[in-house]
Amino acid sequence: MKTLAHHIESVRAKPHHVRKQVAFALALGGTALVALIWLVGSLAGGAFHIEDTSFAAGNTAGAPVATAPQNTSLLGSALSAFSSAPTAHVEVVQTNTDATAPAAAAPSPSDTQTVIPF
Repeated sequence: MKTLAHHIESVRAKPHHVRKQVAFALALGGTALVALIWLVGSLAGGAFHIEDTSFAAGNTAGAPVATAPQNTSLLGSALSAFSSAPTAHVEVVQTNTDATAPAAAAPSPSDTQTVIPF
């Protein structure tokens, strides 16, 4: 049986394109080995385990149930603040870049739309 040093010397004696192929194959094999070890470890450790959710529990009861984690007072406040806000939209307006814009009336405080010409 040949030693590792003998294999390395035989690869060194080969042309450059063959050495590149051997190096690429070894790098690909090493990467595949690391990925396989990671995947097996993740599967064994339960990293990809999907736990039961409140959605599944709500569907079995027959009526939709919305639940939230207990420690989300700030998140709940933020969501309730945006729930009554109007939905945003984008409106594309064709403009002529050579023409000057007509004088616009002063916007009212309740008008929050912004027009950006392109």
